[in-house]
Amino acid sequence: MAQQGVTQFLDIGTGIPTAGNTHEVAQGVNPAAHVVYVDNDPILPGAVPGAYAGVGRKI
Repeated sequence: MAQQGVTQFLDIGTGIPTAGNTHEVAQGVNPAAHVVYVDNDPILPGAVPGAYAGVGRKI
């Protein structure tokens, strides 16, 4: 999708981060791509501290 010009992505049900995260793949094609991760699992924020550090803004 990023190769076709899509620059905004919504990753629903993100789960625990692994290699090849959505932002890594999308920004590998287009560094200006934006990704929003959404999950309602209360364990995730503390599961992998710093997993998304430096990626962008956290809300």
